[in-house]
Amino acid sequence: MARDSRETSIIPRAKAVAQVLKLNSTITSRNIRRNGMSDKGAKAVGEGLKMNRALGSLDIGGNSTSVEWAKTVAEGLKMNRTLAKLGISRQ
Repeated sequence: MARDSRETSIIPRAKAVAQVLKLNSTITSRNIRRNGMSDKGAKAVGEGLKMNRALGSLDIGGNSTSVEWAKTVAEGLKMNRTLAKLGISRQ
């Protein structure tokens, strides 16, 4: 199956964001809105959210979402105790 070149370039960026979320102890707000995040990218971000202990606000709106996408982010949110605001609008 051929990959969309846009998705191929976005996955490493999503993984980088996930790594920042995992290691972050100072960033309290992050906007990753409208960046074309795929299910794989959402999985990476969800993993980062599981370990993050500083983020209070995250905007992930405007991404092409699927049920799998939502599930992976939700899994990360289950373990996150600091996030108070989550932006998910489609626009």
